[in-house]
Amino acid sequence: MKKDKSKIKPVPVVGPLIDDLPVKPSAVLVVKTESVICYANLEDSAGAKAFVEKLNPLVVDMHGDAFYEKVGILPFEWRFKDEPTHFKPGDIIIFENGTLAVCRFEGEGFCTRVARMGDTSYGRFKEAVGDGDVQITFYLEWSE
Repeated sequence: MKKDKSKIKPVPVVGPLIDDLPVKPSAVLVVKTESVICYANLEDSAGAKAFVEKLNPLVVDMHGDAFYEKVGILPFEWRFKDEPTHFKPGDIIIFENGTLAVCRFEGEGFCTRVARMGDTSYGRFKEAVGDGDVQITFYLEWSE
C-alpha cells in the first residue's frame, strides 16, 4: 500500500546544521622512534605551547635512566621555571635545565609536563625503545 506523501510533514531543524559548525583542528604530539610511532596528548599550558613552537620536527638523542624511560637534552634553551608536578608513566616532561624525559614511574617533582601518552602508546613505546640509546623525533599531527 502506498503512503500518501501529502500527509508527511517536514521535520523542523533545531540548532545549527553539522555543516554550519566551525571545524576546530586539534594537534596531537607524535613520538617517533626507528621502529614505532606513538601519540601523546598535549597539555593545555604555556610550557606545552613553548615546546610545540620548537617542533620542526625536534630530534633528541635519548638514553635509559633508572627513574625515567628515556632522558635527553633539548637542542635549545628551555626558559620555563619548574613547578611541582605529579607525573605518571608515559608523561613527557622537561626540567628547567633543558632535560627532556619520558616518565617510567609515577611520582612528583619539579618540572613542566608538556604531554601525556596513553597506556597503549606508552606500552608500545616502552617495548620499542628497550634499555639502550635511541633517537626520538617529536612532531605534530593535525586532525579536524
